[in-house]
This record gives sequence, structure tokens and C-alpha cells, in this order.
Amino acid sequence: MARLSRRGAQVAELSLLEGAHAACSPRLLEAVVPAVARWADSYVAPPECPPDCCEVLVADDEAAATAAEGLLQVASACLSRFPGEVQLQRVTIEQLLTVLVRGSRVGLGFF
Repeated sequence: MARLSRRGAQVAELSLLEGAHAACSPRLLEAVVPAVARWADSYVAPPECPPDCCEVLVADDEAAATAAEGLLQVASACLSRFPGEVQLQRVTIEQLLTVLVRGSRVGLGFF
């Protein structure tokens, strides 16, 4: 599971690279963003239980904060680097940003 999680995150990170449009299309991100949102909901900021009682792939609060910050950068890239891609923007806002904002480790005072 950890290796699969890393691979999903690596694909999402393609959105952060300048000139990555050739390797990272909006359609690819439309598939990857919901997957990393589900991962974040389960392992970075699970809403239903405290971090110490969940099977957490992110080792500690610092690692969770780093993962959440990286996902926030991915969300920002999806919203700003692909203008006019309404479906990608919708998926990013409704799924990824929703998880990051409502998560117990992420909030307005988090960053």
C-alpha cells in the first residue's frame, strides 16, 4: 500500500513541474486527484479517529503536515496551471481541497 501511495503522489507531483503539460494532462489529473484525495482522507487527515488509533501510512504529525502541504501545492497547480479545465477544477475543489480543509490536521491555522 505504501508503494502504491507513493506512486499516486508522484503522478500528482507532475502537476508541479513547469512545462509538464506534455506528461501530465488534465485528464490524467482528473483521475489522480480523486485517488490522492481518498488517500489523504484515510491516511493524512482521517476525520473519524485520532491519528494514533488509525492505520496511518504517514508516520507522524510532521510527515502529515508535509504531505498535506504537498497536496495543497498540487491543488493549487491544478487550479492555476490548467485554465479552462472546469472538470479538473471541480474535482480538485470538491474532493481534494474539501479533504484538506476538513481534515483534523489541516485548517486555517495549519500553514
